[in-house]
Amino acid sequence: MTFVREFPLRRALPALLLLLPLALAGCGGSPTLAKVGSRTITVADFEDAGRGAAQQYPGSPDSAKQALLDDLVRRALLLEEANRLKVVPDSTFERIRKQTADRLAVEALMQKLVPQDAQVSDAEAKELYEQRNTEGHLFLIFASDEGQAQQAAKDLAAGQPFADVARRINNPAVLPANGDLPWVQPGSMVSPLDDWVVKAPLNKLMGPVAAPGFGWFVGKVTERRPSKQQPFELMKPGLVQMIKARKLRTLQQKAYTDLRDQYQVKLDTGGPQALYTRLQQSNTSMMQNMGAHPLSPEPTAADTAVSIAHYLGADGKSASYTLAAALRDMADPMGQRVDPSNMTMLRQWIESMVVQRALRIEATRRHMAEEPDVARRSREQVNNIVLQQMYGKAIASRLVQPTPADVQDAFKRHSSRLIRLDEAKLVVATVHDSAGALALARSLTGPGSLRKVAAATPGVSVADKELTFPSKDRDWQMQQANLMTSNPGDPRGPFKLGRSWVVYELVSKVQGPQAFDQLESQIVRALEAEAAEFARDRVLAQYTDSLRQVFKVQVSADKLKRVPWPIPPKGA
Repeated sequence: MTFVREFPLRRALPALLLLLPLALAGCGGSPTLAKVGSRTITVADFEDAGRGAAQQYPGSPDSAKQALLDDLVRRALLLEEANRLKVVPDSTFERIRKQTADRLAVEALMQKLVPQDAQVSDAEAKELYEQRNTEGHLFLIFASDEGQAQQAAKDLAAGQPFADVARRINNPAVLPANGDLPWVQPGSMVSPLDDWVVKAPLNKLMGPVAAPGFGWFVGKVTERRPSKQQPFELMKPGLVQMIKARKLRTLQQKAYTDLRDQYQVKLDTGGPQALYTRLQQSNTSMMQNMGAHPLSPEPTAADTAVSIAHYLGADGKSASYTLAAALRDMADPMGQRVDPSNMTMLRQWIESMVVQRALRIEATRRHMAEEPDVARRSREQVNNIVLQQMYGKAIASRLVQPTPADVQDAFKRHSSRLIRLDEAKLVVATVHDSAGALALARSLTGPGSLRKVAAATPGVSVADKELTFPSKDRDWQMQQANLMTSNPGDPRGPFKLGRSWVVYELVSKVQGPQAFDQLESQIVRALEAEAAEFARDRVLAQYTDSLRQVFKVQVSADKLKRVPWPIPPKGA
């Protein structure tokens, strides 16, 4: 068996054309690097496309820059030809352009409303670590509105079994139907549930308490017990991610609630029931006539007259969210899914659909689509859609097969990284607990120190070990990647081995390049796939070269020489 380390196939031209991040519309004030028909490639366009792309364009700076510019010219030629052939009709193009701009404007607004770079201090991580030393047996009911939660609390106070009340209210896709959440730790739940697990009096009914934007909770903690954790330093990365996720949920919910209140989003009395009834009637009819369950019925003229929610429209006046609009949203394959038979979830879904309308209005009010970065990304994405259509029409429809020589060329490109590990000799120290293993690893001072430190540490056993690969021992087979990247004297670990923990040091190894006939089948298939990409690349290059006879191409070689390579980061 062989092992391949870092085997990234070079992206052939078709993929590169779709990934190059530029608009090909020119940037005001930036010198022109090339003209392709009616399109302009500026220095700023080139820098945007080349920033972070140095690995895709190896070789000397001059050859790398020329290769990138050639790809940009080819991209522009394809876009010009697509426009000439009307590969995407004007009406379709305009619809796609507007949908893309609206979507990216909303995304940009959300990034302003909900920053993604929440910071987490060591003190916060340690506090959560201490909380997670305890886990609780939680019983929980989730209701979408306060009235439903209040009724649940009254029923429980009157002596009804918790499981019976929970089954009437809980959505099984969100919580167990009977409400039983056995042994949960704080950290991954919304407020106030994390606090309940640690602080709520046992067997006391808690709530109803609002979790803003999620609903209302009623619950109780019946038991607590200690929860054993690994040392803080090992747990810290996961704890930080939990806290970041918690902060992000809080920011998202605040943004949602603020928009809902700002645009006065209100569900109409009987609105959710009207949608529920409409869906059930349609489902019954469809099942009787076709034996099928529809995704969503087709809206009728009568549906347009039925309002199920209200909000402030773009003109600041009250606007209706109609039954017809809800049915169209429900039929959208890219939209948010909902169980139409669950009234609780249906109410939440209606509100979220209306808030999404408010979000689009707010993005328009703030002119988010006109911000330079949003406009650029919008043009990029529309161009990529056009390029995909053009590539499918001109290249992908052709049957292009790689030759054996193409496959061998792919093998030669990667031969220096196609290596195999045959043998490894190690010094292995075994410790019975993770804390001791971590302390041992941190105490090592350099090559050869593991044997000395381990021998002088109580409770640690040390031994020599010889491995051959592939190894029948799954745990050591998992260490193959580490061994291939290690040099003699490098320590590795700790990692869990059976019931113990291991720290090891590489003494020596035998590894080397592979011949083509020694490669694993999946690597051969990967090489064949790359060869096929390059075969299509040749066809595409021939096609774009022919377009040079149709569209005039002008390149400023002097300006290209003055562009630095690799392209420095923005602001550097």
